[in-house]
Amino acid sequence: MSNPPFHTFKGLERELQSFLAAYGPDRHMVVPEEAIRKFIPKNQRVCRFCGKRMPETSFKKEAHVIPQLLGNKYLVSSFECDQCNSLFSKYETDLANWLGIMRTVVKPAGKTKAPTFKSADKKLTARQVRMAGNEATKISTPLPDKSVIDVNTETGRTVTRYTKTPYTPVNVYRALLKVALCMLHEDETSNYRRQFEFLRSENIAPAQADFVKVICHALPNNYRYPHPVALLMHRKDPDARLPRYTFVLYWENLIFSFPLFLDQRDIDAGHYRNYDMTALFPPPMVLERPGEDQYCVTTFPEFHRTGLVTCEEGEMVLEATPEVMSNLDCFDPETGQWVKADLDTSEIVGIYMAPEGTTIDISQLIDGKLDDDKNGPQTEKK
Repeated sequence: MSNPPFHTFKGLERELQSFLAAYGPDRHMVVPEEAIRKFIPKNQRVCRFCGKRMPETSFKKEAHVIPQLLGNKYLVSSFECDQCNSLFSKYETDLANWLGIMRTVVKPAGKTKAPTFKSADKKLTARQVRMAGNEATKISTPLPDKSVIDVNTETGRTVTRYTKTPYTPVNVYRALLKVALCMLHEDETSNYRRQFEFLRSENIAPAQADFVKVICHALPNNYRYPHPVALLMHRKDPDARLPRYTFVLYWENLIFSFPLFLDQRDIDAGHYRNYDMTALFPPPMVLERPGEDQYCVTTFPEFHRTGLVTCEEGEMVLEATPEVMSNLDCFDPETGQWVKADLDTSEIVGIYMAPEGTTIDISQLIDGKLDDDKNGPQTEKK
């Protein structure tokens, strides 16, 4: 794999230089647009994760290398058995619950319709609808509640808050780790025996939790990777006290990255003695140079936690300039006229999000039907 011209955001250039001095690209995966053909026969397959082959196990199901919930339809493998596939699907449910409303808002590629989202406290719903002849995402709440939908006309900032469905953090990490282990060369898998065991284990030892470290970068809205892209970065200096590989996954406007710890060769070399191993996390690496005024938000999710997380609040932020918010127009379906909007933000019960460039069919608004949402009210106070 050739070295791509990575860029990063203002103030993170030194971190990028340090990371690329230590790591170079090894492998990359891009979700294909057509089905993969010519797999080895099922009776000759061996599961990379449990080591079983037929007739100990079966290979009837399609095993997606990157979770299908992220928009991967065709990138599948021949080295994941049905038993492991069923186990990993549970991890992907935790990943979906951690992502929350985002999968509904972005509608992952390869999906004909975005999944409906309902907050655990039933205060917020998001679903795909037809709005005045166009595809849109409808975010609504039963009653006006600024703790759920808060529109600030002075700053132009709209914050939508919701309660996530319960999830287990360490299983979110396992869902991502599975993708990373899929990217290893076949002759490298034996060196990561501990990671494969952890992936299939119900428990996590205290020492193992120290190696569950993930960094997540949220990019500006104009950066989108609707088709997931995964990178495996290889350590350049074989003797460096750094993990041999670092995994990077791009999905929509998020970048997940974490080192692959516990390579057996590094353990044998004493790199993990007295916790001498150091993790070097990459800054957000993008192919287009960001603008001077653009920035990303970086977090370290606590995916080492093993207990079920309940009542966790998520939020989605939409940004507009104050000038836009102070020059809103309102369409009155009774008169068929556009008038200057006198927006009372305390009365808002819903938001419609349509793709950029959407044209509204005025005739449908005049009919008094804003959308074709069969599971909710047909008209809403705006």
